[in-house]
Amino acid sequence: MPRLVLAVLILVLAAAAGASAAPHPRQSGGTAPGEAPGSGSMGAGATENPCDGEGAADLRCPDLRMGDPTDLYAQVGGRRTVLRAANRIQNVGEGPMELRGRRKRPLRAFRMDVTQAIRKSGGGYLLRKTDGELFFKPIPGQYRYWKFVDAASLEIWSLDDAGKPAKMVRRSPKQVYCLRDLLRMADPPRGTPRGQVYPACNQDPDKRRVTLGTSVGWVDRYPAQYYQQYVDVTGLKGRFAYVMTADPKNRLAESDEDNNSSSVTVTLPPRREGYVPGY
Repeated sequence: MPRLVLAVLILVLAAAAGASAAPHPRQSGGTAPGEAPGSGSMGAGATENPCDGEGAADLRCPDLRMGDPTDLYAQVGGRRTVLRAANRIQNVGEGPMELRGRRKRPLRAFRMDVTQAIRKSGGGYLLRKTDGELFFKPIPGQYRYWKFVDAASLEIWSLDDAGKPAKMVRRSPKQVYCLRDLLRMADPPRGTPRGQVYPACNQDPDKRRVTLGTSVGWVDRYPAQYYQQYVDVTGLKGRFAYVMTADPKNRLAESDEDNNSSSVTVTLPPRREGYVPGY
């Protein structure tokens, strides 16, 4: 590969709107990213959401929230332009998001079925089967990790006349993430553990059972430079929303299913040209 020159492009955001003020698809009256019509519905094959109904008061349910996209820059190589950004999956609920994987057969498929473990207020767990999977994801230069499929989505959406996300036009290839305790929130909610409970994801190909999770008040963050952490925006012109969503297919039960998306508005193509190495 020819040597590329590194340059970070300054993206043009909405003039008056900051990143936190960008419209979220779940608040726009349209369908949320990666979700069938009907906000808050569980994925096909999953049980109903026990965190939203009778008995929810007896549970310490998790609540995943996607932080606003940060560290945005464009990466240009040849005839291709991709938009990179860091994402942060935060748990602001009353209990951890804990996923327990059990190996499928054949073992060489490197996949696990997923059961969500929701803590009960009086102790113990409510075990809820999901239609989610863990996959032994290969990462160049890092071997492989057991990660949750469709933990998050990174997408480019068109805007309607009011400047709100209207329709998804591009999607990132990265949809498999390791839920973990990476960073403790600066202003954590009540019940946040002081230390990590869920460490880095397992790299053992022979594992039959694996547990992933993100504790209350903890964040799983991926930098903009990470493998597949981009959306291809080649050929797009105009203003768009860069939308990030946690659990886009609603496979996991949460206390609030309507706060999973965040977005910023960007103008494409970038006004300046530059190159960054390595995609």
